[in-house]
Amino acid sequence: MGGLVCNLVVALNYHRDPNGIGVFFLLSVLAGAFLLSWGLQDLLERWGKARSVAWLAGVGVAGGVFLTHLSAVDRSGVWVPHQYGVDILSGLPENAILLAEGDDAAFILDYLQRLEGLRPDVALYNRMGRGRDLLQGIERELDPLQQARLRAQREVQLLEGSRPVHYLYARRLPAEGFRLVPAGLSYRVWPRTQASPPSLGQVPPIPPAAGLNPDPWVRKLQANYAFMQGEALLAQADTAEALEAYREAGARAWDSRSTQFNLALILLRCNQLEEAWSRAEVAAALDPWNPELPRLRAQIRARQGRGGE
Repeated sequence: MGGLVCNLVVALNYHRDPNGIGVFFLLSVLAGAFLLSWGLQDLLERWGKARSVAWLAGVGVAGGVFLTHLSAVDRSGVWVPHQYGVDILSGLPENAILLAEGDDAAFILDYLQRLEGLRPDVALYNRMGRGRDLLQGIERELDPLQQARLRAQREVQLLEGSRPVHYLYARRLPAEGFRLVPAGLSYRVWPRTQASPPSLGQVPPIPPAAGLNPDPWVRKLQANYAFMQGEALLAQADTAEALEAYREAGARAWDSRSTQFNLALILLRCNQLEEAWSRAEVAAALDPWNPELPRLRAQIRARQGRGGE
């Protein structure tokens, strides 16, 4: 009971995409399973049944749960995460450096390199220190502010080096003189003084999920394909087609606060103000505690000439 209560307190105060919060309740589910088994054992003891009957009853309950939930949790035919990682690595130039972050796509890439040996020439780093960190050894024991400063310094060294550098997500670069250019499913660091090349890589087609898979994480990975297609089209000044690609991303990841928030920012940039406001409202409904939402709403209202509302 203590584990169940503590898990609920921690999970309910850990703000993140609602489509991924379920994994943080696994300890509560396990605690609930222990309580159910305890109750089942007590009932059988009260009824005075033999040990063999208790064993069969336990197997029957576990088997019933397994069979009734198998179709809902079966992911044996879902290869979208694997294909997503393969497509990212395959789209990188030789001897590239890839800066990832978070624990979803970054862990896929780490798995593909370590266990399947895919693209060993690519240097993979996690900007948030999860997995392959830019810091080493005792550096990870520094206070968080010192760690952040040191990681930024390491990033600058990578940007100023001779190897091609890619970011998995668009972020503010720690060094002046560089910008990000869409390159397949990642962004290539490019000097500001140089014109962008016609193409740094094509976005692969969206891999299908087996059956009617409602897994929100799989849908978000699929949405990343459409989002990066929109980024490539926008970089080519094809705004109309880019907006359609962004909308496809939003339709697939309809319950992702980060996707909806990012789409609102892009729509604001493209002066699609009413649609930007509606996307911001969707993001607010998914995560009302997002500290960046008030500023986004104010920017949209100011552009609409309704700053006082």
